[in-house]
Amino acid sequence: MKNSHRLLTGIALAALCLFFAQNIASAQATSQKIPWSNAEFVPCANGGEGEVVLMSGTLHVIINTVVDGNGCTRVMQHVNPMNATGVGQTTGDTYQVTGGGTAIQKDFTVCEETCEIFVKHVDNYRVIGPGKGNNFTFHQFHEEKFNICTNVFTLISSKSTVDCK
Repeated sequence: MKNSHRLLTGIALAALCLFFAQNIASAQATSQKIPWSNAEFVPCANGGEGEVVLMSGTLHVIINTVVDGNGCTRVMQHVNPMNATGVGQTTGDTYQVTGGGTAIQKDFTVCEETCEIFVKHVDNYRVIGPGKGNNFTFHQFHEEKFNICTNVFTLISSKSTVDCK
């Protein structure tokens, strides 16, 4: 009787360990700093005459990938500009590109037997200019291919718009 009780306890512990082992997730995080530049026509700049603003700086990209016990991969991406500025090409006015409150969080899950997934997302940046009427929001619409095996994004297409504030 004592041996059968030990055997049942051993089987129960083994089953419990197997259950938890199958449901443990593995996680990986990467942080990248990517040079960034973009030129946009801003209609509210230059006293309402408009001008091209050349923006540049660094994008700080954090990518977290988690593989769950079922083999599904969840990817979370956070993007914010660092030391990003703009210069009006007609006036020489300087702009600050911010992303603190508007940093982008992408969150998607894939449960397929592939390393590549396709992602569409929007990035929004506030751009603060000198004086009144020069502020604008810069929107970028991206379509990217993300390789979950290497944590590498490849840009497929991109378009942008500007909203004066």
